[in-house]
Amino acid sequence: YLALAFDSDSPEAYKALGTAYYVSGWLSKSINANLRAFERDEHDLDIASNLAFIYSEQGQYDSALFWHKKALAIQPDSAVAQLHFAITLQRIGEFRDAAIWYERALASKPDYLLAIKHNATLFIEESKVEKAVTYLLHKLERFPNHPMLLDTLVKAYVYLGEFEKASQ
Repeated sequence: YLALAFDSDSPEAYKALGTAYYVSGWLSKSINANLRAFERDEHDLDIASNLAFIYSEQGQYDSALFWHKKALAIQPDSAVAQLHFAITLQRIGEFRDAAIWYERALASKPDYLLAIKHNATLFIEESKVEKAVTYLLHKLERFPNHPMLLDTLVKAYVYLGEFEKASQ
């Protein structure tokens, strides 16, 4: 709000407000602030990608896909935009396409831990749980004891009924 008080036409101020609303759990208010930001700067990848992701989190997949396309048109090689698109595709059951977009995100940023985690959850959701375990164990060699990867590995072990491994 302070940034908007200094410049009520600033896309950055509206984007900051959208982020503040998002982290506070006010997704609808975040969308409104980000829409105002995008009206002021139609070339801001972060705004378009944030809108896509928030709409996806709300289950508004048509709106999410619209904004994913805008984000990827602005910067097709953005790993963040690619990841957000893959997550939405996974949510709507387009697993093959989601896998392609996870691969693209990881090709440009191989150490993108959030993409690694979501890629593993895609394997689990596709009932390729053993593949997820192998994938995660391989990634944990590079990122030992990373909590996000370990959490996903535990879920895979539980899914397989390997409760002892999960508890370890």
